Amino acid sequence: MTPHKPRMVILADIASLKITCEGFKSLVEEISKDFDVVDCKFYNYNAKRNRDYKEYIAENSFDTFAASASKRRNKLDSAQLISAIDVVNSRDNKAFAVSAAGFITGDGDILPLINVFKGKGIDIYDINVVQSKYNEMYSGFINVPESALKEGYKPRTDR
Repeated sequence: MTPHKPRMVILADIASLKITCEGFKSLVEEISKDFDVVDCKFYNYNAKRNRDYKEYIAENSFDTFAASASKRRNKLDSAQLISAIDVVNSRDNKAFAVSAAGFITGDGDILPLINVFKGKGIDIYDINVVQSKYNEMYSGFINVPESALKEGYKPRTDR
């Protein structure tokens, strides 16, 4: 009998990391070797700018959120924060509970959120090209290869 893989949700700010849809699919495929990816939510989604994601999102019934007025460049989106709290609260409902969350975020202060997740027993992973300055606080780092990024985009190295 194969043991169950931990369930993971991915909360992806696709404006902070300009990853192509093909790159994202490959990333999810790689993550799926160790986790059961049960949901992905896309923040700062723009149907025109992110049109390569349209079919993938529809096929999988993933949620998208347009940029919120509260988002400042490279900071956490309020919709992403609300979704994160929903993930934490789902811990009480075994049918929807996840044991891990993967975050693609800008360089906002994510420490309070990491602490909330860890306090509820949920592992939190930084998904990016380079590790965050808060690397030691995460449960782990999932590397995104630069080849998965949109052409001409260079990742920030000072996060």
